[in-house]
Amino acid sequence: SEEGNLWLGPPKRYRVEAGRQVIVRGEDTLWSYTPETKQVTLRVGGLDSLEFGPAGFFGSLRKDFFPVDCGEDTVATKPLWSVRLAAKTETAAIQRLTLWISPSTHRVQIAEYVDYNEESARLTFTDYRNEKAGGSNRFAFSYPTGVERIVLPVLDGAADRVDDLHFLGHQDQLVDDG
Repeated sequence: SEEGNLWLGPPKRYRVEAGRQVIVRGEDTLWSYTPETKQVTLRVGGLDSLEFGPAGFFGSLRKDFFPVDCGEDTVATKPLWSVRLAAKTETAAIQRLTLWISPSTHRVQIAEYVDYNEESARLTFTDYRNEKAGGSNRFAFSYPTGVERIVLPVLDGAADRVDDLHFLGHQDQLVDDG
C-alpha cells in the first residue's frame, strides 16, 4: 500500500499525490504525471463520461449506489460507523464501496472500493483541512522541465477549451491527430 495526499475541491476537482505519481483534475482538464516515464498526459473535456476520480464517488452516492448494510466496526481500536454500498449498474467503474465514518465528526475515515475488474483500493483519510476558496493552485498542474507532453483526444465538444490553451500560449501541449 502507498501513502499519499488527496485534495478535493468543488465541483469535481481533485489532486492525488501518491508515491511519485501526481494526478490533477481541474475544471475540465486532467493531468497525470509519473517521473519514471518522464511523461505527462493531458486530456481536455469529456472527463465526466470516461474518468472516475475520488470526487466522483463521494459526489454521486445517492445517484449511483444503493445501501447494502450499515453498522458499527472497530478499526485499529477506533469505533467507526460502516456503510456498505453497491453500484446500481453492472457497468459502473466502482462496483462496491464501503465507507467507515467517525461517529464524533461524521467525516469519512476510510473508503474501500472494488472496481469492475475486482481490483480493490483502500483510502485512509487522516487530516482534514478547510482552505479558502480560490486561494489554492492545487487543481492546476505545472510541467516539470524535460518531460514529454502527451495530449489525448479532445472529447465532448471541448474545442473551446483547446482554443483557450492556444490563447494562453500552451500550443506545445496540443497535438493534431487529424
